[in-house]
Amino acid sequence: MKTSVSHSTGKGRFVNIDDLVSDWEKDPETAQALADTRKRLAAEIPEEKFPFTRLRMEQGLSQRQLASLVGKEQSYIARIEKGDGNVTVNTINALAKALGVPAEQVFMAFHKRSLIAVS
Repeated sequence: MKTSVSHSTGKGRFVNIDDLVSDWEKDPETAQALADTRKRLAAEIPEEKFPFTRLRMEQGLSQRQLASLVGKEQSYIARIEKGDGNVTVNTINALAKALGVPAEQVFMAFHKRSLIAVS
C-alpha cells in the first residue's frame, strides 16, 4: 500500500509531495540544496535507532533517489528503513555501491536492525 502525502498550493488544490520534490530536484541548485539539507539532518537521526536511514541521508539521497540507483521501489527503501522486510547480500552490495560506502558499513547498519536475510 502506497501512502501519498499532499501539499496545499494555497489555491485550493493539492500536489503530491513526491511529485513536488521531484520537480524541485530538476533544478541543479535546488537539488544540491535538498541534498545538503539531508546531510545536515542526518546528524540529528539517532544512529542506534535508524542506522540505515542516517547512512542514506549522510550521502544526501532521498529514498526515491536511492531506490532508483538500486532498481527498487521507493516503498522498498521505506520498508527496510522502518525495519520491515529482509535485505539480501546482493541488495547490500547494490546499496553500498549506490551510497559509495563499503558493503560492510551497509551490513552493519542492517545488522543493528536484524534485517539480514540468509539466502
